[in-house]
Amino acid sequence: MNWKFVKIMSEISHRKIVLFFVVGFSLFISCNNEHCDVVMNTPLRIDLYKYSDTTQKATPIALLLQGIGTDSILDFSQKSQINLPLNKNSNKSEYLIALMYNGAEENTLTFITDRIFVNNKTNDTLEIEKKVGDFYFTNGFNSAIYLSHNIDSVSYVYNTPIFDTLSITYYNQDEFISAECGCLSSQILLDVEFNRQRIGDIKKLHTLINNQNNEAQVEFFLNYY
Repeated sequence: MNWKFVKIMSEISHRKIVLFFVVGFSLFISCNNEHCDVVMNTPLRIDLYKYSDTTQKATPIALLLQGIGTDSILDFSQKSQINLPLNKNSNKSEYLIALMYNGAEENTLTFITDRIFVNNKTNDTLEIEKKVGDFYFTNGFNSAIYLSHNIDSVSYVYNTPIFDTLSITYYNQDEFISAECGCLSSQILLDVEFNRQRIGDIKKLHTLINNQNNEAQVEFFLNYY
């Protein structure tokens, strides 16, 4: 047997194996470094309109929403459209709402420190837990008040917003895009409602929520506007 020939063939096979693994590893790295520019999760889009004139957009003075079960508060003050993320691991998302409306009753309070103030109407001493925009929270989300303006250096005018809960039900559907991007999440909207019926009326426009539909799926017609 020609051992020199066997040695040469062995070296060639070894080079092929090494080359195979190098090329394979390079392809693996390039695939996993692929940039994913697909919008994978689309929020529920809601346009706000005046109840008094349903053709006119409404831009509330102040509007906050907090997802039930989360600590994050979304501020949509002075905006005519809100975009709400939906929980793709559930068929229901719920949000607490605090809406400041025109003509709300005004009261006054006096600041003792940056975190302590006295309600001039009830003489209660309250401690501020959190501040978002001009909203001050004293005991959870439903205890927020809205500071509209100051009288002097320590006295301020506040209003109590409308509180409600928004419930959204839907059906989730996922579409696999790629290993890098994962699954595209979309929803079929089933129902949207206010639990206390205090904010206004709701109109559904579209049921499909995905990255191909840039239009609002829902309209709110706000009371007091």
